[in-house]
Amino acid sequence: MWFLKGFNHVVSRVSAVLMIGVLLVSGYVLWSNGRTYRDAEDVYSELLALKPDDGSEEGGDLSGAFDDLRQINSDIKAWLTVRGTKVDYPVVQGENNIYYMNKDVYKETSLAGSIFLDSRNRGDFSDPYLLIYGHHMDRGLMFGDLDLFKDGEFFDSTRDATITTVDGKADYKVLAVMDVIDSVKEIFDPFYWGRDLTGLHDYIEGHSIRTWGPAMDEFDENPTESQVVALVTCTSGQTGTRLVVFLYRHVDGGWTNPDVPTPVPPTPDDDKPGGNVPKTGDTLYNSPVFWIVVLAAAAAAFSAFAVVYVKQKKNKKEKK
Repeated sequence: MWFLKGFNHVVSRVSAVLMIGVLLVSGYVLWSNGRTYRDAEDVYSELLALKPDDGSEEGGDLSGAFDDLRQINSDIKAWLTVRGTKVDYPVVQGENNIYYMNKDVYKETSLAGSIFLDSRNRGDFSDPYLLIYGHHMDRGLMFGDLDLFKDGEFFDSTRDATITTVDGKADYKVLAVMDVIDSVKEIFDPFYWGRDLTGLHDYIEGHSIRTWGPAMDEFDENPTESQVVALVTCTSGQTGTRLVVFLYRHVDGGWTNPDVPTPVPPTPDDDKPGGNVPKTGDTLYNSPVFWIVVLAAAAAAFSAFAVVYVKQKKNKKEKK
């Protein structure tokens, strides 16, 4: 009996400590998560005030429009806008695909990260196929609104996007939306298809959740005179799966212009099925702190169960 009393006392104390720990950690997670979103919203508002005036037509030198942005960060290469969403951000490019995953445009540490161009693509957006990454966040922040394109009504009513660089504005149409495993070379290797995107067209047609017929038809007819931009983020609750929204535009003359150099494929990493596939866009809930909370809660639940079990055993013995 004395052993049960002692055990019950210890378990009760441990359970209380664990419960306090769970409350403290949970409180910290909620506070940290709230701060992350507040900071992301503040940065979003600040940057919108510096958005380059892209004019009303395509083309035109806009180098002066990027002066203020380049003073903040010389890695800013473009401005991306997807109409009908909150995707309205500068696009940065780092030396690798890790740097801006957890740094904002000011190069300050931030779980929200930045919207960034694949480091293997050219910063002047002259490649036929480009990859742009961003975290999936609630409230439509960063690439959180890309989920909207899974809805048929929204997809059918939202078509336009622009990418503005120092060389001018380029207009795009939303081509397709797809869920895809992050090791698929056909999507995550920017040089997989070269200048002829026929294979990319067929892959998108065969694997997408939704496609827009007129743009797909134009793409099919002009695979060497097309540019496709893949906007990549995580898919809620599915680690290893990415949501991709494809943007399309027709490029007169294609990529035979001698001023556009031939892409040089990167050295592949044979240990990874997708080569140098960047693991980007994971939801903020896939963090060590989240799993610490889960484990602490599980430990507290187990301790509470142990207390009840011991008390039941004690009551049965006392009745006898």
